[in-house]
Formats: sequence, C-alpha cells, structure tokens
Amino acid sequence: MLVKRRYYDIMENEEWLNEMAQDGHAMNDCSAGLFTDVFSFEKCEPGEYIFRILMLDNNVKHVESMRYLRFLRESGAEHVGSNGNAVYLRKKADSDPFDIFTDRDSRLKYHSKMVRLYGWSLLAYPFILAIAVGVLVLSRLLDISSEW
Repeated sequence: MLVKRRYYDIMENEEWLNEMAQDGHAMNDCSAGLFTDVFSFEKCEPGEYIFRILMLDNNVKHVESMRYLRFLRESGAEHVGSNGNAVYLRKKADSDPFDIFTDRDSRLKYHSKMVRLYGWSLLAYPFILAIAVGVLVLSRLLDISSEW
C-alpha cells in the first residue's frame, strides 16, 4: 500500500506511523516527493512494530551516520527509509523498549537541535510568502499571461 503524506512535524509523523502499525500496516520504505512524501506499507500483525524518526547531523551516506545506523541495527532497530537527514527506524514491539536516547543529555541535545531546525524554517516562511505575493502582484501589474 502506498500513501502520500505531507507533514511538518516529525513527532506527529512518528505518531502516525505507530498508529498505522497498530492497525496492521508497517512502513517498509519512503521516498521524497515534490510537496509530499510517499510511504510504502506492508501488512503486519497489529502492534508488531514501533517506529522512530531520527534527524541525523549529516546525510545518511556520511561515515558518522553509517556508523551510528550500524550501532542501531546491532541493538535491534531496522533502518526502513530515509528522507534527507531524517531516518525512519522500526523495531519489533515484543523486544526491549525502543528508546533511541537513553540519557537526559543526549535527549536534550537532540530536542535542542530540532527546535533550531524548526525555528529557522518558521523564520523563512514570511519571506517566502512575501516573495510569492510579490510575484503575483507583479504578474498582474505587468499583465503577464499564465499560458505558456
């Protein structure tokens, strides 16, 4: 089953993936679309998997990222997809708890990084909106035809 989904909040997307797993659909791949991501699901036992999304400091192909993903695989997590620096992981629900951050400092560092990431994107939206409105106004003033 393929599902196209647009999302802005990684935590919300992680929650959605876990709800899908509770309903018997486990994500097994993803790809980035222009404005939406495409998720591929396979049938599973309801609640068989737990999903986590992790934002890496570097691209998935970076040596440090590959080393970290190998460590996670050895701990029982399965890397099922990537989208830029976002990594989708799943683990059998009947095994040990699936907590990526085991200490307070690593959890705090990660969430601080996420706040910075979202903070910058929120600052960019007004500028992007202003440019889009400017282009629309300018096209109307210059009477530029939208047919090419």
